[in-house]
Amino acid sequence: MMSKFQRIRHFHLENKHKIYLPRFVEKQATKSYPMSRTIKFIWPYMFPKEKNIRKITWATFGLLLSSKFLNAYVPFILKEAVNSISLTNPALFYTGSVFISYALSRALVVAIQELRVALFSRVMINAMKDVSTKVFSHLHALDYTFHQESTRITLYSVNRSMRGIESYLRFTSLYVLPTILEFLLASGVLFYSCGWPYLVTLGGTVSVYYVFTTKYSDIRNQYISQQKIKSKALDFVTSESMMNFETVKYFSNDELEKRRYNYFLQQKLDGNYLITSSLSKLNSGQQLIFNVGLGTNLLLALSQVHAGTMTIGDIFMIQTFFMSLQFPLNFLGSIYRELTESQIELNELYDLLDIKSKVIESANAKDYEYKGGRIQIENVEYSAGKKIFDGINLEIEPGTTNAFIGESGTGKTSLFRLIYRLFDPDQGRIMIDGQDLKDLKLESLRQSVAIVPQTPTLFNDTIFYNVIYGNPTATKEQVIEACKLANIHQRICEFPEGYDSLVGELGSKLSGGERQRLALARCLLKNAKFYLLDEFTSAMDSKNEQEILASMKTLFKNKTIIYNTHRLSSIIFVDKIFVISGGKICETGTHDSLLKIPNSKYSQLWYKFISNKN
Repeated sequence: MMSKFQRIRHFHLENKHKIYLPRFVEKQATKSYPMSRTIKFIWPYMFPKEKNIRKITWATFGLLLSSKFLNAYVPFILKEAVNSISLTNPALFYTGSVFISYALSRALVVAIQELRVALFSRVMINAMKDVSTKVFSHLHALDYTFHQESTRITLYSVNRSMRGIESYLRFTSLYVLPTILEFLLASGVLFYSCGWPYLVTLGGTVSVYYVFTTKYSDIRNQYISQQKIKSKALDFVTSESMMNFETVKYFSNDELEKRRYNYFLQQKLDGNYLITSSLSKLNSGQQLIFNVGLGTNLLLALSQVHAGTMTIGDIFMIQTFFMSLQFPLNFLGSIYRELTESQIELNELYDLLDIKSKVIESANAKDYEYKGGRIQIENVEYSAGKKIFDGINLEIEPGTTNAFIGESGTGKTSLFRLIYRLFDPDQGRIMIDGQDLKDLKLESLRQSVAIVPQTPTLFNDTIFYNVIYGNPTATKEQVIEACKLANIHQRICEFPEGYDSLVGELGSKLSGGERQRLALARCLLKNAKFYLLDEFTSAMDSKNEQEILASMKTLFKNKTIIYNTHRLSSIIFVDKIFVISGGKICETGTHDSLLKIPNSKYSQLWYKFISNKN
């Protein structure tokens, strides 16, 4: 009988022509976008509205022209120096001066190029800052349904896209444009100084070189694209294994994880070898083409020297022109690969930027005007893969405590998210104080509503930071007071570093009850008009739960409160209970009134709860 690993490995071997990937990785394919979109996207960052950056861009282009024209003149200096040596009685001072001029000119070309690179780095840094901020803001502007997907895969894509933009800016500005300009100048000078045969040889060499490089680079780019998928798979598998460390231990699957990791690692290493070996073949072909062209031109020059129509200096000049193109041409494959790779990475960015939030703020949206805190839900329909609400109606009176009750999966949490406008209903409308949520500014609405989610998440930072996040302008005293009200202050003081203690990733260093109490403290610090408490005591022990529930009336005086809980004993004191079933409100009333209804849905849930509790 095959072991777990053998079954997975067997699957890999049977599907050797298809890389087996985790599902999240496998569905991250992107469509291709034309290069014109990249040019349109990057151009504003090359010439931004900020005058200082725009001046730097123009300065770098000025330096580019200066360095290339000077570089085109350097071979003539070398020609003069060699010809002066060839004289019967060369003037030592003159010859030495020419050689010194040659050396200084080359040094000046390098200095100008380095200055251009240093200046343009300011442009790239500014572009990266603007693009990163734009993408970060865009991701936060997307609705809840987008963020239900794996955020790690999204972050991988964003980080690669940032590198893609940097590569595009760097290679186009520092390599592509200079190489084109250098080729044009070299062609013009060779034609003017030596004649059309040299121009034809140079043009033919560069053309064959370009065709060979791009064609072979296209093959290599396929390897690189596959390698990206392999790298993404390895990153994802590694991250998932570490994130699920506890699950791995519970099922004694350390060896399975190790072998799974090794499989994807080997896939990546095999891809690295394929890319490296193909690069060696590319470089060999490039050198062969270039040196054939160089040798042809030197033979032409040698024949003219013997004919007396050229000098020895002309041979050195021609060689220098060719050699000045060798370095950028050697990079042509890398440049082509980098630009193609950057385009692939930018495709992922365009995919992200093209995603539109389904929750859109109206152009005429107004600030929320508080009028007591009434909530009205009218004929709301909502689906998320399946029908959740089918014409639900309810009204919550201002300043009252309420509870949504129902079996798991009836949409209680979804109703909270609809009120908070994390997503919109398919039909119907939700109003607070007579104002449709769709007519309100999102920030104004959300500043007025505080929510303790069913599974609170914390930043991997200090306890103090996580609490003050609810109101960044709060004082330390207000933070401590909120923690006291949430019955967590004493526990915080027991930690070695108190409020400066780190909570771990997603609050992993705290118990479930401690995370919930911190989330409640953060919620209290917000001092909102509405409070949505989603199973906010589910992980607390009974002592903490009872103490917090006992103080609720005082904590939320004159506030509109909605509970969502399966612990029905914690909501017997509320003003109104809404029982959700079949996508509608099937019963409404107080705890006592609902129990008096014969065979009511609420009474069934209540007696089931009591039975389970006993």
